[in-house]
Amino acid sequence: MATVQNPLDYSIQHLVNATTANPDSTLSYDVLAQVYYMNSDYEGAATAMARVIELKNPGEASEYDRLASYNFLKGKPDVAVNALEEGLAIYPDSTSLIQKMADGLFQTGDTDRALELVEGLVENDPTNAQYRLVIGTQIYQRVMTLSDSVSANSDVIYEIRDEDEARVNELNAINEELREQIDMLTKRAEEALVAAAEIEPNNPMIFNTLGVVYQNKAAALFDLRNNTVDNDEAMSLDELAKAEATLAMENYERAAELDPENPSYWESLFRIYTSLGMLEKAEAAMEKAGM
Repeated sequence: MATVQNPLDYSIQHLVNATTANPDSTLSYDVLAQVYYMNSDYEGAATAMARVIELKNPGEASEYDRLASYNFLKGKPDVAVNALEEGLAIYPDSTSLIQKMADGLFQTGDTDRALELVEGLVENDPTNAQYRLVIGTQIYQRVMTLSDSVSANSDVIYEIRDEDEARVNELNAINEELREQIDMLTKRAEEALVAAAEIEPNNPMIFNTLGVVYQNKAAALFDLRNNTVDNDEAMSLDELAKAEATLAMENYERAAELDPENPSYWESLFRIYTSLGMLEKAEAAMEKAGM
């Protein structure tokens, strides 16, 4: 008996023939979408699933979900968002569609709307730590972008400090505004992550993310300390920075305790131990990180 070289290609051809013979068969198109997906042909899967929805008019919530998934796999989050918009117009309470919509909006850069959706999910399911982790992580990504802007402005200030006083003052004012935004967003991210840790105290990812938040707060304070000429202010900033670094250390340690085989947690501990002058612990962490 002859064997088929690629059984999935063979099945696809039969299903295409079936849809040609009976173009109104939603079942044939549904199975065709599944087989295309199994064959890693996400374009074909999306096209077949779109036909299912067109024939049913409207499709089921799960079918809009699948259509979006196929488009995500195609690397087309904008098209996936369009499919989810259609699905949510019909099934506005579908948690699965809302979750995918938030993911798509994050991917397409519509962070504010995505966060609004996830915050709505938190209201409906306040004990879901994953939602709060998403909120904290996404807000903090925005903090990192703003922090990069502050750093870039600070570099320019340093370069032109003796040449263009007006521009230096302008950039300092911009940085002050950015730091206010950073403080506000960092607080939101921290609150979401602390709540997530309380709900799910054995999730190392939550504690690692909190460690990143506190470590960056410490770095910003150390930077301010290094740039002030006021000795009293420098001492105060140093104490604040070390307190944040200690919080970072505690959270990294918790992450490493929960997942000791993850070298990135030990690498983070190596850096924070080093910044705190805890050299023996830094050396031990470096070994565990495989550095």
